[in-house]
Amino acid sequence: MNLVIFQYSLGKDADNFIRGTQSVNNNQPTKLQEEYELLFGKDFFLEKVEKFLKERAVKLDLKFQQRASTFAKEWQHVEGAFISRCEELFSIRLEGPIIAFLSQNQRCTYRWREGYFYIYYDSQTPNKTVMHELLHFYTHRKYESLKIESKKFNDIKESLTVLLNTDFVSLTGKDQDTGYPQHQKMRAEIKELRQKGLSVDEIVHVLAQI
Repeated sequence: MNLVIFQYSLGKDADNFIRGTQSVNNNQPTKLQEEYELLFGKDFFLEKVEKFLKERAVKLDLKFQQRASTFAKEWQHVEGAFISRCEELFSIRLEGPIIAFLSQNQRCTYRWREGYFYIYYDSQTPNKTVMHELLHFYTHRKYESLKIESKKFNDIKESLTVLLNTDFVSLTGKDQDTGYPQHQKMRAEIKELRQKGLSVDEIVHVLAQI
């Protein structure tokens, strides 16, 4: 059985849209949010958001099931190798299934305890997106118990995705994980520490002390 399953839900699409307006890492509105605000302003009431997304999907003839199948087929090629490498790096296993809900919004959120994340319907690099989100899941599962201050934990969690550019190059190819501007210094430090041979555990403990 695959760890990640791809699905679509209008309710989950609306949830991602609303939660995306409250992002702590990027407060700039997405193109979809701008499109919505032209019609409804900043009233992100669930029923309005669902109506907007449903009508937009019909208008654009979005084929969620077909796209989910395409994403699933692409992911199957790398899932085994990716999970094996993550289990080696973090020394834990994730319990599945984990649901990847397709979303019309360009900004995608996640809920690791509930076992799901979002992936942009028009993503050109779906495998990289899945890897990025799963690294968040591994990080939460392994290190939340350390009780690191919330902002610092967020910075560490986001910065650790630079591992995609160091430890997963055989799977990501040219699809570099760029990260947010505010995390570039920490990402560079992680890369340097990794090149020196430090484990992920050692890196997290170093960053937690800064």
